[in-house]
Amino acid sequence: MFLCVCHAVTEHQVAASVLDGHVTADAVAEQTGASTGCGSCRERLCGLVRAARAADAVRSEDFAVA
Repeated sequence: MFLCVCHAVTEHQVAASVLDGHVTADAVAEQTGASTGCGSCRERLCGLVRAARAADAVRSEDFAVA
């Protein structure tokens, strides 16, 4: 599903950007172009970045060696 229609950025691209190390909405916006047009998707971008960071943290804990 598209997150940013102005720049044709999908939710999947946002999640991939976070996994690539862009862990803030500003960094994802710079890398993908999301929310740099009209800005109406900015709030949703922030939520997706938070969710992707949380999911990555859970995955990291799943593979942690105790």
